[in-house]
Amino acid sequence: MSNSPLSKLLRLETESTEILISDLCSLGSMEKSDFSNTDLGMRHQSFSGFTNNGRPVIILHRFVPKYKDGPGSYLRLLYKSFSDFLDQESRAKDLFVPLTRVYEHLAKCYLLNTIESSDPDFLKEAADNLPIYWTMGSPIDDEIINFTQQGGWLKIDSVHAGYKSYYSFLLNECGPLTEGIKNRDPEVVAAMSTFLNRWRREYEDFTEEEYQKRMPQK
Repeated sequence: MSNSPLSKLLRLETESTEILISDLCSLGSMEKSDFSNTDLGMRHQSFSGFTNNGRPVIILHRFVPKYKDGPGSYLRLLYKSFSDFLDQESRAKDLFVPLTRVYEHLAKCYLLNTIESSDPDFLKEAADNLPIYWTMGSPIDDEIINFTQQGGWLKIDSVHAGYKSYYSFLLNECGPLTEGIKNRDPEVVAAMSTFLNRWRREYEDFTEEEYQKRMPQK
């Protein structure tokens, strides 16, 4: 059996996510997305509507990675009351997981898998998504230090500039994000700043080239 992108990202056993979702088959299912290839991967989605038979549908958290040349998936919950239950700590109790914890875990998985992976598609996905989950999650100072020392930024450096659109934003957020790292290992922060500044310039050059290509020829 092939392993799903989400199972791979989260370092779970083959088809683990499908098995977990199958246990909740009466409440929801994983479905293929029909987003265009220009959509970015793994974004928090929220949509409510009705099925053909009139049953309410709530779509939340498209957690499965979507490579730019392939489809993604999303978790489709059939009952809004169930999604409301999961989103309220007072009701869900031990089942409640704040989104900051989700983003933190996803960022950690991207960091670890980037170090170990040689899959060019995954590296594109990691380059594209890591800034988002790192800035939205809880602090991951230990993981960032290890990632830097293991050459993780160098692997992202090999990815095409088109996948580095969020690094200008990350550079602006770098101060607060690395506050806990500065005193522990200032060389890590210096190395990160070098890469982030380079990627900002690369992406600016890339967008300028794309703009010029679209300009009418005189």
